[in-house]
Amino acid sequence: MAMRNILHCFICPAALPSRLMVRLVGDENADKCATAQQRRLANIRPIIEINELTRICPAATDPLLGK
Repeated sequence: MAMRNILHCFICPAALPSRLMVRLVGDENADKCATAQQRRLANIRPIIEINELTRICPAATDPLLGK
């Protein structure tokens, strides 16, 4: 089996291949970052700094985009 780059979602405990995850950095995502921190706290996960490696899974992305 090939090695795959598996990442953990910033908000929930999901672990998926990096190609399925959405990045959560950049000035255009400031509102999304604040919402993601709030949702992370709601899931009883410790606060960590959002950096260029921070990714979120598709299930966590839809609510952030208002879908």
